Amino acid sequence: MSAASCDVDCLDHESARRARAAAHRICRRDALVALRAAADPVRLGLLAAAIEQPDLCACDLAWVVDRQKSLVSHHLKQLRDAGLLTQRRDGRLVRYSATASAEALVHAAAVAQRELAA
Repeated sequence: MSAASCDVDCLDHESARRARAAAHRICRRDALVALRAAADPVRLGLLAAAIEQPDLCACDLAWVVDRQKSLVSHHLKQLRDAGLLTQRRDGRLVRYSATASAEALVHAAAVAQRELAA
């Protein structure tokens, strides 16, 4: 057998049942969509910017991540569709802010990054 698996076939039903329930809770479609949307360096940067400074427009955000506005607009739509950003119209501008879910996700990513670096 490999070092990554048991040498015997056994099952702790109670522990495995609790683990399965936890896996099903976290693997809901909406959570996976949000994780997939945030799993891009540009989109993660956009979320961090929107958390730090709410109500930025696409032009501001394009400057922050140093990308073209058309690319940033595409990323902003993905983040909105995933429920990580909200938008509001302000005259001719559309302003973006992070949702509470985005804040929790970025915070968790920052904690994980610190722990992995240690």
